[in-house]
Amino acid sequence: MDKKSRRDQHEGDIYDDALENDSIEGTDAPDTPDAAGSEVDAPQGGISGLRAMIQGNPKAVRMGAGVAVLLGLLVILLWFYVFSGPEEKARRPVPARGPAAPQEGPLRPDIGLEEDDEPDDDTQPEPGEADAAARPTPEAPPDEPPEVPPLPEDLTQWAPDDFHRARSEGHPKLVDAIGHLGRNSVHNESVAAFLTEMLVPLDPEEPDESGEGSPPRSPGRIGHPRAARPADAASHVDAVVDALALNDTVAARKTLEQILSGALVVAGDETQALEAALRAAAEHATPGNEELLFRVLTAPEEFRQPGAAPARPGPGAQGRPLSAEWLRARALAVVEKTASMRFRAQLGGFLVQPTTPLAWRAEMGEFLLAADPDNLGAQFVMYQSEGLDAPTRQRIEEHFAGRSAQAMQAVLALPQETGGAGRGGGARGVRPAARRTAMPPSEHDPELPFRLARQLWGERSTDVFAQRLAEMDQREASGHLLALGAAMPVESVRAAMLNALKALHAGGPDVLEKAGLPGAMVSDPGFVLVVKSLDRQEPQVPPAG
Repeated sequence: MDKKSRRDQHEGDIYDDALENDSIEGTDAPDTPDAAGSEVDAPQGGISGLRAMIQGNPKAVRMGAGVAVLLGLLVILLWFYVFSGPEEKARRPVPARGPAAPQEGPLRPDIGLEEDDEPDDDTQPEPGEADAAARPTPEAPPDEPPEVPPLPEDLTQWAPDDFHRARSEGHPKLVDAIGHLGRNSVHNESVAAFLTEMLVPLDPEEPDESGEGSPPRSPGRIGHPRAARPADAASHVDAVVDALALNDTVAARKTLEQILSGALVVAGDETQALEAALRAAAEHATPGNEELLFRVLTAPEEFRQPGAAPARPGPGAQGRPLSAEWLRARALAVVEKTASMRFRAQLGGFLVQPTTPLAWRAEMGEFLLAADPDNLGAQFVMYQSEGLDAPTRQRIEEHFAGRSAQAMQAVLALPQETGGAGRGGGARGVRPAARRTAMPPSEHDPELPFRLARQLWGERSTDVFAQRLAEMDQREASGHLLALGAAMPVESVRAAMLNALKALHAGGPDVLEKAGLPGAMVSDPGFVLVVKSLDRQEPQVPPAG
C-alpha cells in the first residue's frame, strides 16, 4: 500500500471514531423538542447514512467547513461596518500628524466615542484623512452687505430718508432735490423744520482699530456718522439756505436769524453760511426777509457783538472777526446789488433820521444816491425831509431831471441817443446825471421810461415839486429844479414854473440857460407856452440919482 492510501485510510478511521462517539452520545441525550413542541427520536439510519457520505467525500466536507468559516467572518465584518463604522468615523477627531505606521498586534473593532471623550493615542486616522488635515482649511468669505437700491430718479418721489442718504453719500442730485423741495413747499413750516435739520453737521466718521474708516451706512436721522464730502458742503448749505428764504415762514426766518447770530451750528464754513443767508434773504425779497435785513443794517448788535469779536472755532473761520460791524458791511454789500425799490425806500427813510450815525449815512448814501432808477423811491423819501442838506438835494434834483427827460423822450417817440436821456452837451457846465453815469442793466428795459413817468409825474410827486418851485426865490442854486419842472408835462408844475420864472424875471434868460434850457435836455412841449407867458419887456434901469 502506498503512502496516499495509508493516509486516506488513517483519516477515515478518525472520522469513524468521531461518528461512533456522536452516535453513542446521541443515544444517551434527552429528547429535544421540535418546532411544533413535540419530541422526536433521531433515526439511527440517518446517522449511518451521514457517516457513509462523509467517509465517501472527505474533500467536500473540508470545503464546506472552510466556506462556513468565511461566511461567518463576512457576517461579523458587515455587522461592525453597518452598525458602528460610519457613525464612529463621523465622531472621531482626525489627529494632525504624519502618515499612519503599519499596525502591530491583532486587529480590533472600533469603539464608538462619546462627544466628551478624547481619542486614544493609538487611534490611527483612515488613509487620506491625515493628508486632508495637513492641508490649510480655506476661510469662509466675509458676509457682503446687502445691496442698497438706488435713489429714485424722480425727485418728487424722494422721502426724508432719501435726502439724508443722499447727503451722507454726496449724491450729485442732492442740490437739485433741495431746490425742488424749496420751490414746491412755500409757506410750509414742516418743510422749514426739515430743512433746518439738513443744516446740522453730521458726526465725523470714526476710524476703527486698524486706522481705516468704517464702511458707509444708510442714515436714518440727523447725526449719522457718515460725513458729507467737503467738496459738496458749500453747495449743500447754499441750497438749504436758499430754500429756507424761499419758504417765507416764521420758522424759516428764525433759522436764518440763528445763522446770522451764530446760535445755530451749521455744516461747513460759518462765514460762508452767513453770507449765503444774507444773499438768499435779499434775492427772495419778501416783506419778512426784508425786515430781517433791515434789522441787520440798522441794529447789527442784535446779532453780533460790536468790535473785533473772534469767530466761533471751526473750518473756514480761521479766526476772522465776525463782529457787528463786519456783519453790517457784508449785508450792505449784498443789498446794494439786489435790494428792491421798496426796501431802498425804507432805507432812505432811515438815512434821514436825526439819530442815524453820520458814518452810516455816508455808507448808505453812497448807493442810495446813485443814478439808478431803483433809487427813485428812496431819493424821493429823502427829498421830502426838511433836514436834507443842500448838496444832497441838488444831487437828487439832478437825477430826477434826467429821468423825467428820459421819460419825455420815450413819450414823444424821439430817437434814443447814446450817452443818456438828453440831447447836446449841456449848457454852461450843466450835465444831467443820466449823461454822467453809466447805465445799469435795467436801462435796457423798454418799459423803464413809462415806469419813470408814473413815478415822477404822479400826483404825490408833482405836489412836492410844485412846493419846491414856489420856494425858488429862497434858494441860491435852482438850475436842476427848473430843468426838472421843464421836463414834466403836468399842469400844476407848469403853473408853478410860471410863478417861479416871474419871480426870477429880473435875472434875465441866464437862469434858464444855466438850467440847460433849451437844448441840453428834452423838455415838455407845453413849457414853450410857459415861457411865452412871461413879460418880454426888458427891465427898466432906474435913472442915476
